[in-house]
Amino acid sequence: MHNEGFKYVWVLIDYGTAEIGERILIIVSNAVEIRRLSVPRWIQNGTEDFVVLDCEYVYNENDIRLVVKWFFEDYLEPVYQWIPELNNRHTSGVLKNRLDLDFAVNTKDAYSRFRALRIQKPSTELSGKYTCLVTSLAGQDSREQVMTVFVPANEFDLSYTELSDSSVNVTCEAQGLFPPPILKLYLGSSAGSPPQLVTDAISHFKPKYSGAYDAYLYRTFSASELAKNGASSVFECSLELPGTNYAKAKRIAYYPGSIAPTHMSYFSAPADMRKNVQKRTPSVAG
Repeated sequence: MHNEGFKYVWVLIDYGTAEIGERILIIVSNAVEIRRLSVPRWIQNGTEDFVVLDCEYVYNENDIRLVVKWFFEDYLEPVYQWIPELNNRHTSGVLKNRLDLDFAVNTKDAYSRFRALRIQKPSTELSGKYTCLVTSLAGQDSREQVMTVFVPANEFDLSYTELSDSSVNVTCEAQGLFPPPILKLYLGSSAGSPPQLVTDAISHFKPKYSGAYDAYLYRTFSASELAKNGASSVFECSLELPGTNYAKAKRIAYYPGSIAPTHMSYFSAPADMRKNVQKRTPSVAG
């Protein structure tokens, strides 16, 4: 937050004796001040008819020529500007033709009515940082918040291929997501060893025409890296969408020489509602 409308006052605190006293600095706002910025951190694409971004501020008689501006990302031109004294509003950039200009906050204050944005049909291209800047001749104040409009995976799979040299290629695949996901691969054992993050797995992202992404993570494991003494190796792939609480995870068990894998899948969307679902693919008789 940035506010240039403060004045500073030194106050002497007297504790009852001539010898003891303390000075404290009191900061008094002498200009417009933003009290609360309300921007949703994440929204699932296609689930909301509109979303409201609000910027609540207080001002006083010193705030002549008040102007409210909203910026997207780090662009210099505001995507929305309102000058109350001129009853003038202007939209541009990603919000051009996306705002409900009849929307007003529930207040009788003529200098606050059109401070908020009501965005119609929020979609992925509106993901980014939003900054509210309120200025006057007495000073200014600003706050910012990132909003992510995400698309969940339409496919998420974890599989392996047993190679001729007894090594195993493990592939994790997620399709149709936004923003680009974070994929992580873990290796554990049915013998009880905790899963360890595989730090050298190779990741690849493929952008789609729709703006979504397909993501891949893979790694080849040698026989010496896998579980021994009759235990199975357990691979786990976790998926997260940054800036949201959306997450998924899948596990798969590998037994040397097996034809069909055993899947142990964990789904969660959002992450704080995670619950476990297990399913097994029956072995195919040789």
